[in-house]
Amino acid sequence: MSRATYKNNPTPIAVNRITFDIKNITDSYDVLDKEGIYFEFNNKDAINTDYKQLIIGPTETPYEGGFYFFNAQFPDQYPFHPPTMKSMTQGGGVRKHPNLYTCGKCCFSFLGTWSGPPWTACQNPKTIASSMKSVMTEFPLENEPGWEKIHDERQKTYARLIKFFNLKWGVCNIMENIPDEFLCFKDEIHKNFIKNYQSYDKVLSEYEKLDGVKEISPTYGFSITYDYTLVKKRLERLKKMYILPSLSDLKSKVPDTHPKKDVAVVNTLPKEDETVVNTSSSNVVNVPCKPIRKSPKESAKDYEVGTIKEGINNQKFVVSLFKRGDKYYKRWFPYKE
Repeated sequence: MSRATYKNNPTPIAVNRITFDIKNITDSYDVLDKEGIYFEFNNKDAINTDYKQLIIGPTETPYEGGFYFFNAQFPDQYPFHPPTMKSMTQGGGVRKHPNLYTCGKCCFSFLGTWSGPPWTACQNPKTIASSMKSVMTEFPLENEPGWEKIHDERQKTYARLIKFFNLKWGVCNIMENIPDEFLCFKDEIHKNFIKNYQSYDKVLSEYEKLDGVKEISPTYGFSITYDYTLVKKRLERLKKMYILPSLSDLKSKVPDTHPKKDVAVVNTLPKEDETVVNTSSSNVVNVPCKPIRKSPKESAKDYEVGTIKEGINNQKFVVSLFKRGDKYYKRWFPYKE
């Protein structure tokens, strides 16, 4: 078999197979969404062999909720050769996984970059992503040859280092500045951040007593300083920008402005343009009222999540997401410095 080329000049067979795989993946979006696997293909005008991949780190592992980007390219002879793959989520010179090098190299036998079962024509981008995610395990160092049966403190040390890498570089860095080439995934990133925030906060709490401590990896020659306080502040800032306040939080911010005797107003935060009626008193006069709009006049849906603008009386508001049913919507919410 001839060697693979990656010149964005696919053969007719490759075009047909790429088209088939893209359609199959597009039709499987809901299933892949639940698995935390996303793709972006550049095939709007014509077949382009480049594509992008996002893997959300699996639960109960050091990678939980992290955003792991990959640049990929189909070979011109696809499916008889595997795509190329480069890991793009990097930071601090950290080797985040035995199979994922700091230079971006991805070592897997099905990609032809490691020994073992080779690529077969029945494989596709979905099987590649699923296989890559499957090695993001509780103790990643077990994937390094020679370390499979070593179950000592070194395994725990490496896992602890990668947990912090995940929060600092795999979550905070990405949320604060999504790389331009991966902005195609911004909605999925924001959605998963909201979904996994409590997990981030819980994991980070494990490092409070290690604040400022520098730990050296048992292999790969890197170290990490656990700057807990800084990462905590970054996460809290991101929470204010992207997480919908709870109803109890919103109620606590509403001033107590009960009217005079025999008139009552519901002590909740009304929706914009919503009529407020109270029936909690035996001596009640129902008072239809239209709340004063304090948020910016512009519609929140026209802005990116996290956008901060001033409303009436110079009060700041931020665009946040809230879930209704299975869908997410944008809305202005008070922003507190």
